[in-house]
Amino acid sequence: SQRCSHCGFTHEDNRDDKRFVCQDCGYGVNADYNAAKNIATRYCGYIHRGQTSRGGWATSQLALKSGTLNVNGDYTPAELLG
Repeated sequence: SQRCSHCGFTHEDNRDDKRFVCQDCGYGVNADYNAAKNIATRYCGYIHRGQTSRGGWATSQLALKSGTLNVNGDYTPAELLG
């Protein structure tokens, strides 16, 4: 994604492989994390803060090759997931 999840500015120079730095607001983060936040924002009508699985024990999250992003915006890199 070339869209900044912080301010919404989109530009091809925002993303450089694994690094994302917004050319407008300066927000810098892992590029996959930024993309996941954009996806989560797009689907916020379907995924809500504090939402749990049908059984009530698991919180909703987006799974990525690089890790997971939950609806509270917390990112866990894959290497920490085990």
